[in-house]
Amino acid sequence: MTPEMRRTLTLVQDYYAQHGVSPSLRKLAEMEGLSSVGSTHRRVHKLIERGYLVQLKGRNNSFAPASAMPNLADFSDDQLRAERAKRGVGHG
Repeated sequence: MTPEMRRTLTLVQDYYAQHGVSPSLRKLAEMEGLSSVGSTHRRVHKLIERGYLVQLKGRNNSFAPASAMPNLADFSDDQLRAERAKRGVGHG
């Protein structure tokens, strides 16, 4: 991981810990001292590709630290089945 990627990841993790959401790409670029989001966008997507950040479904350009996502191994089979049923998710 490059120093720039490490810095971006740390900023996202710290912001997420404080606010419960990740910063927008624009806000993250500002936090990095950049006037454009291009470099920040590339780093965020590299961090997603490498598994350090997770792309959130249904939200454009929304991401979160992978470490903030629940570990499904911590849930019982019954809890997982109940959640699937609540969401209307079938087998497959």
